[in-house]
Formats: sequence, structure tokens, C-alpha cells
Amino acid sequence: MARFAATMKAVEQGLDNVSPGNGAKAANDWIEQLGEAEFRGAKGIARDLDRLVKELERDEPREVNVRRILAKLGPATEKAAEGAEGVNQDKLRELAKALTEAGQGHDAEAEDDADADA
Repeated sequence: MARFAATMKAVEQGLDNVSPGNGAKAANDWIEQLGEAEFRGAKGIARDLDRLVKELERDEPREVNVRRILAKLGPATEKAAEGAEGVNQDKLRELAKALTEAGQGHDAEAEDDADADA
């Protein structure tokens, strides 16, 4: 559960306040813990976290992509919390909420980026 707490702390600090390296570390810690998990949705969450790590490890991570992944992870984590056993479901729900909030606005930013490119 300490790994979930570290991930939640990173998300709650806000994307602008967490270095990509720390974000990738938190996601990798979560991936490691999910490797041991046997609840429905764990593998899908791990795949999305892997995508997040790859984005964060880029020379210049694209915030819109990070937010898009977080927006997907939030609902997936909430759904996983419903059937998760052996973990604190309330903490998992808190993490899901934090991820969803961190991912909010990704569609608007993507549109802004597309308009700027035009």
C-alpha cells in the first residue's frame, strides 16, 4: 500500500510539481505491485502505467498524453477497487479520484494544441 500512497502523493502534487523521473518511479512501483495483484483489471492498469512511464521517460514528455493516460487510469482504478481483495479499497478509490482529476482537461488541451498547430 505504500506504493499506492507514493503514486497518490505524486498525482496530488499536480503534474507541474512532479518531475517526470519521480512520476515514472511512482508508476514503476505501482506496476511492480500490480504484478503481484490478482484482481480484475490489474493487467490493463499495468499496461496503461507502462505507457505512462514511457511517456514520462521521453526527453520532453507531452503533458496532453500524460493527462490522457491518467484520465484512463482513474476510471480503471475505480472499477478495479470494486473487486480488489487484499488491498484497502478506500485508498484505491482515493487514488482513482486523484488520477481522474489529474487527467481532467486533456481533451480541451488536445484541441488547443491542434488549434495552435493549424
